[in-house]
Amino acid sequence: MLKVISNTTPILSFIKLNRLDILEKIYKEIIIPEAVYQELEKGKNKYYIDISNKCWIKIFKVRNRNLTRKLEKDLDKGEAEAIALSLEISADLLLIDEKLGREIAKEKGIKITGTIGVLLKAKKKGIIKEVKPLIYELIEKGNYYKETFIKLVLKHAGEIWRKSENFNYSKHYEIDVEHIDLNDSFELEGMLHTRGEVEPANKELRNKLKILKENISLLYP
Repeated sequence: MLKVISNTTPILSFIKLNRLDILEKIYKEIIIPEAVYQELEKGKNKYYIDISNKCWIKIFKVRNRNLTRKLEKDLDKGEAEAIALSLEISADLLLIDEKLGREIAKEKGIKITGTIGVLLKAKKKGIIKEVKPLIYELIEKGNYYKETFIKLVLKHAGEIWRKSENFNYSKHYEIDVEHIDLNDSFELEGMLHTRGEVEPANKELRNKLKILKENISLLYP
């Protein structure tokens, strides 16, 4: 069985959807550090399920406190413990949505995905029919995603893309290549698919496009 660890946001997102079963059906077992459990407990007043009653969710104590304290200089406690625990038990996958946390996890060689990646995987496995209503429900309940990101996720899922909705990718030639995150890879991948193998004049951006095209696989662990 794969060792899959989750940060707070992915679990909370599926609690909002009342679809924790998606995580169980895909991964069979989820491991969370104590700090993530504590963060979920703080949400009792709004979106809450007592996950301590879920036998497939295991709560682990992180032993490497030095690493956790170091990570907490940049991340919240839940993210820090999730990354530290992933390294501690050599996890196969970490579920994490926060941009900085994802960057640090990738730097440390941890394989990652997030809420949207899990939804796409659930559709691919036939667990859900569509990702669109679930994404829209998450937005209504406080999750934030860029509009362009949503459009391209749905296009990738085969749910929304029409020629009449063609997205103007040309503006992305001018993006700051030092600040592209994984979300932007959907936009750039869309540019590659709709306009062929794009060859921007900017060599640095061309190289970035190549890297992002390769890293799109991070969404499908």
